[in-house]
Amino acid sequence: MPNSDSANRLAIASLVASAVTLVLFFPVFVLVPITAVVAIVLGVVARRRGGQTLAAAGIAVGAVLLLIWVASVVTFLVRYGTVD
Repeated sequence: MPNSDSANRLAIASLVASAVTLVLFFPVFVLVPITAVVAIVLGVVARRRGGQTLAAAGIAVGAVLLLIWVASVVTFLVRYGTVD
């Protein structure tokens, strides 16, 4: 039987890491992929240990923010990355 206390703590940590990613999105754009990946990894570990709802929320928010970050970087590089 998985330890539900540790799963809940990891799930909450995943959701907090997702919230930190959201807060840091514009002021500290460079840290976004790091905190988003941390949120996703913590959420996956929490789900394997029995956490469900909070872990899924942490994974979903982290993944969406990571995708938005990647799209922003690609858009910036396409727009301003040419050398004339």
